[in-house]
Amino acid sequence: MLHTFVPKPLQNKGYGAKLVKETLDYARENHLKVIITCPFARIYMARHKEYEDLL
Repeated sequence: MLHTFVPKPLQNKGYGAKLVKETLDYARENHLKVIITCPFARIYMARHKEYEDLL
């Protein structure tokens, strides 16, 4: 995950978290590993330890 982007009018409404969650769920369903460079996604991963196995 290189970068997440949510337009200003939609920020702070959970869309970024939903984007990261759906991406991680997709990776899990398809037996993929992820490399995260996006600061927002790194914070999400730190708060949701259930996805650590995807790293």
